[in-house]
Amino acid sequence: MSRVNGGIVVSGTIDGTTIVYDVVVVQADGTPTTLTQYYDDAKVLPDWENIYNNGTTAEKATLPRIIIRAFDTANGTDITHTLNITAVKYNDSLVGFNSSTGISTSTGGVPGLLKKDTFNYNGHTIPCIIMVGNPADSLINPDDDRITFDGTVVSGGGQMSFQGIGKDVQIRPIVDANGGYSVELHVPLTVPKYIMTNNNNAILSTQRVARLYYNGAPVSASDMTGYTFRFYDITGPTEVQLTNASTDITIGQSLVSGDLITIGPDAVDCLLTLRCRVFDNNNNELASGTSAVYDLSDPYSLKWKVSDSSSGNNASEYTGVEPRVTLHSGQTKYFIPKIVTEKGELSTAITWTFNADDANTGVTVSGLPGVPSTSGQTYAYLRYQDVVLTDASGNKTLRPVKLHAQSSEF
Repeated sequence: MSRVNGGIVVSGTIDGTTIVYDVVVVQADGTPTTLTQYYDDAKVLPDWENIYNNGTTAEKATLPRIIIRAFDTANGTDITHTLNITAVKYNDSLVGFNSSTGISTSTGGVPGLLKKDTFNYNGHTIPCIIMVGNPADSLINPDDDRITFDGTVVSGGGQMSFQGIGKDVQIRPIVDANGGYSVELHVPLTVPKYIMTNNNNAILSTQRVARLYYNGAPVSASDMTGYTFRFYDITGPTEVQLTNASTDITIGQSLVSGDLITIGPDAVDCLLTLRCRVFDNNNNELASGTSAVYDLSDPYSLKWKVSDSSSGNNASEYTGVEPRVTLHSGQTKYFIPKIVTEKGELSTAITWTFNADDANTGVTVSGLPGVPSTSGQTYAYLRYQDVVLTDASGNKTLRPVKLHAQSSEF
């Protein structure tokens, strides 16, 4: 029997072709880092603007560098070195850059946040964007931002374009004590983000490194003595802990014991949404984070039909990895998953079990009337108020939701 899992983030757009892209945030030496900035009324952490203007060479090397990796799914070839960025947008506003300094002249109305630069990747010089200003502000910008890229890449001797490849700039209030912890799952630069088949017909596994941060600063290994990292599959309606005894899963060490997970194809039914939860030496949970793992070698894949009605009439189709949909005020959208193979849409009658998680924090979202955690469904729906929360004072908070669909066996 077979089963397929699928997921969709309800919030931007990303095109799906035979090329897959991975937006990575690293330091100058390739060490994974965060694109999250913390703020209070008096300061921001990390203070990227001060580091860029006044920091030492070593401190400037820690500034976040955003790079895009590209892979040809037909053979697993890394074609990042052919990539060219033609446009950068910040919150959907086109960014201009000073031709001499490389510093952004406009970034959604705020100059000086970004800098064009280059990065040494596998012996090739590729384009990168460095964060050199502070987007976080307690009064005018307390919510998440998004940076997106348009560009081209060369595959099979032909040039292909991409649009809207993006990364969220997460903005969070500074929190004292244990509340300031966060964990992010990074893809090492030594492996592809996706499970895929290479030219030798071997299926390549992927990895995630869990990094713990405190108010935006990485926590050292010595400060994590006795800490525990636990990984879970949250794709289905129940959370399942992953261990070395799980199918095609290996838990290892990058910085500290248990912070590195290797995921092979047998662990993934098209999609595995991975959650990492970090506990201190008293077993208090400090933080959790998520990452989507796609198996592009799987003969089955999933597309979403997104419609204004449950009938699916006049539906828009979303394919590829990590598709995104944006809801506007007053909208309700119906999400209808379909299984496809290289021959087209599967005609077998399939029912689905749906569940949802907060795409920013990884926390399970319950109480959504259109996302039942039961089997036998053919669609789910989300409303604008499910992804944009309004408090008693009328303040709005963005909460992107990752919608999961797990098929019945077929």
